Amino acid sequence: MGYAPVTDAAKMQKLLRQQTAIARFGSFALRELDLTNILTEAVRVCADGLGVPFSQVCRYRAENNDLVVAAGYGWRDQVIGHVVSRADMSSPQGRAFTTGDPSVCCELPPSYAAHGIVSIVDVIIKANDGQPYGILEIAADRPRDYDQYDIHFLNGFASVLAEAVSTAARGAALQVTVDQLKSLVEEKDRLLHEKNVADLRLRQSQKMEAVGQLTGGIVHDLNNILTVITGTIEILAEGVADRPELVAITKMIDEAGMRGADLTQRLLAFARKQPLRPREVDLNALVTEAANLLPPTLGENIEVHLVLAADTSRALIDPCQLKNTIRNLALNARDAMVNGGKLTIETGNAVLDDNYASMNGDVAAGNYVMVAVTDSGHGIPACILDHVFEPFFTTKAFSNPSSPQRKSARAPALASAWSMDSSSSPMGTSRSTARKAVARRSGCICPRRSAPPSPPSSRALQA
Repeated sequence: MGYAPVTDAAKMQKLLRQQTAIARFGSFALRELDLTNILTEAVRVCADGLGVPFSQVCRYRAENNDLVVAAGYGWRDQVIGHVVSRADMSSPQGRAFTTGDPSVCCELPPSYAAHGIVSIVDVIIKANDGQPYGILEIAADRPRDYDQYDIHFLNGFASVLAEAVSTAARGAALQVTVDQLKSLVEEKDRLLHEKNVADLRLRQSQKMEAVGQLTGGIVHDLNNILTVITGTIEILAEGVADRPELVAITKMIDEAGMRGADLTQRLLAFARKQPLRPREVDLNALVTEAANLLPPTLGENIEVHLVLAADTSRALIDPCQLKNTIRNLALNARDAMVNGGKLTIETGNAVLDDNYASMNGDVAAGNYVMVAVTDSGHGIPACILDHVFEPFFTTKAFSNPSSPQRKSARAPALASAWSMDSSSSPMGTSRSTARKAVARRSGCICPRRSAPPSPPSSRALQA
């Protein structure tokens, strides 16, 4: 059964429909850069422009010298991406691809009969780089005479499709270049960040080394002075034993000398010249012992709460240094909770992975135990959070008798091979300030690395 004769009015309507189809697809291709979407829309619009039920695009594969169906309209799902034709004179698609001329075929391979197709037209999709992209094919399920206007439409549509494919390919290549540039920029930023961190660690290490050397020299001179005072005060006390008013003075001088000796021990700890006395301890028992001494110092309006993990491992540490650290952190927390609050001391096991170790050069990855001291005070402003563990740094007035406490927490940490970190974050209507310390579990052997310390705002301060 053939088509009805074409009148002039019907021919004009057909030409208008075909030109509208090309224009509609061209407009779509200008807005779309995804090749799959372009091909899917192309086969749909092309079939609609010619009034046929089937259309497909076959992509040329040079490595196999064949044409594979890349997109289809009206075909079964098993066709797209699976049906392959030879790109030579042995197939209808191959003849159009080889000669470059449109190919009208009514003697079709058996695969077309399954869809009821009786005729096809293939035109080549030329690319701007000289290598054809593939074939545009339409198929009809009833006899049809294809006139010069149909062939002209297919050639014009294939030209628009070729330009769209080339634009999509250029866009894809450009996107690859953009992604590569982004990767390079990210890598540059990462390297720059690592350099800045390394520079900061170096400056901090140099500063700490200079302060440590200065402190060591001062302690040496101070210790000589205290030796004279403590050595002669006993002789003086014996000489004035019969004068009670002078005995009281000698006792006061002796106590001052003892406090000075304690101060030298603290300064030696900061300068890392004090010998360590690490031993295997029950961390929970040690923290409990230290916490029991805090209430008289902190006052009645501060509640001390212990959260001790039952499976906390034993640790190889200097017990005195840990007690001093907890005490100093508690005093700092007390000053942050003027109207009272809650001080929480927590213990537990911790694992520092390779990523953490790479960001903090002076600590090795492995198993640790952790002590975290958290208060419900007003928190630490971000502008000074980076400085809380710096030597001699304080936010308190020099007239405040407890002002040294803010800066004394780091010295025991440095002397005891602890890793310390400090953070401050909102918690309801107040802020929560947490200071964490970790030490090696007992039985874990891992040498400390000699690397500069890191700023506490973004990483743990290492010792």
